[in-house]
Amino acid sequence: MRPNLVCYCVVKILVAAFYSIQPFKVKELAELKEFLKFRSGELGIMGMTILSPEGVNSTMSGEEQSLKSFLGEIDEKYFPKTPQFKLSWSQKHPFKRFSLKFRAEIVTADFAPSRNLISQDIETGLISPSKFRELLKKQGGVTVLDTRNDYEVMLGKFEGAIDPQIQNFKQFSNFLEKADLPKDKPTLIYCTGGIRCEKAVGELKAKGFREVYQLDGGILNYIEQFPNDGFEGECFVFDKRVALDQELRPTENYQLSFETGFPIPKILKE
Repeated sequence: MRPNLVCYCVVKILVAAFYSIQPFKVKELAELKEFLKFRSGELGIMGMTILSPEGVNSTMSGEEQSLKSFLGEIDEKYFPKTPQFKLSWSQKHPFKRFSLKFRAEIVTADFAPSRNLISQDIETGLISPSKFRELLKKQGGVTVLDTRNDYEVMLGKFEGAIDPQIQNFKQFSNFLEKADLPKDKPTLIYCTGGIRCEKAVGELKAKGFREVYQLDGGILNYIEQFPNDGFEGECFVFDKRVALDQELRPTENYQLSFETGFPIPKILKE
């Protein structure tokens, strides 16, 4: 008599983080909102999306085929310039639902987005992870500046990078006012996926920094290409995975505090 064979099929969830800086009219945002709500429901997509007159900032999750189909549809229909989708995996959805939020800015800052996102030619400062790595190894010849919050930097940062010790990005401009940073040598800036750097690079230039270079695709793009090479620790992400390790896998070392919502070392079960 043959034994009963049970097949356990593990369905891995694909996670995509992306942003697109482009002007949207109110009518276009309303149309995009309805499309996202309708198609995400049909395809079982979950995540968090911020819609703004200056662009879109989103992290989504779903089964691989469904999510890739969804990303292809919104890319073709709404983004004239294809955003860089940063992909990683999770054993389960890092979100409970698909939520949409309207905000004045795709990432909140205390400096004018119109100055930094429209007037500045921000793309001229984008450099690839390989070029960033090359400049990073010079150390003394460049300033490496983290633009993230203190609880993010605590989990990991680039070797030799300056921690601005801010609690939110709105404090970044004030940090630049008070910090004694050299303005006459190259400054390398980075963040999780790149979106905060889009604003930070304009603010640095407005304050007199001559050469500012932004890591294209942020930490997630860098460690995908160069794991355990320059970036130390793990990268905080704004979902239930808490952080990603050097292989872009959900952290086994940190969890979110129930009291504060900030990352803390995970309590290991004996």
